[in-house]
Amino acid sequence: IKSVITAIPNYSMQTSLLPYSVVKEIEKIARGFLWGDSPDERKIHHVGWENVTQPKAREGLGIRRLGKVNRALLAKISWRFMDREETLWKKVLREEYCGG
Repeated sequence: IKSVITAIPNYSMQTSLLPYSVVKEIEKIARGFLWGDSPDERKIHHVGWENVTQPKAREGLGIRRLGKVNRALLAKISWRFMDREETLWKKVLREEYCGG
């Protein structure tokens, strides 16, 4: 789950806020994979998703919540844009969207 299902949308999450419905659908797929659900039958979920998404130090599986990751990645790119260092990507974005 950590290396595939939650990693696939990382690129999109760095540049745009994913709709809530998309985040919930991806997490639904991850939950179904974790508990072995199939379209025909739904298995018993012995542990709540809140417990599964806890860090390993708190006895969770360390699976990150996609909504929080999305907001953190957007905050990171915003911070880097506001930073004083003048980089090429920053110049291009400023010229394209801010009119210079």
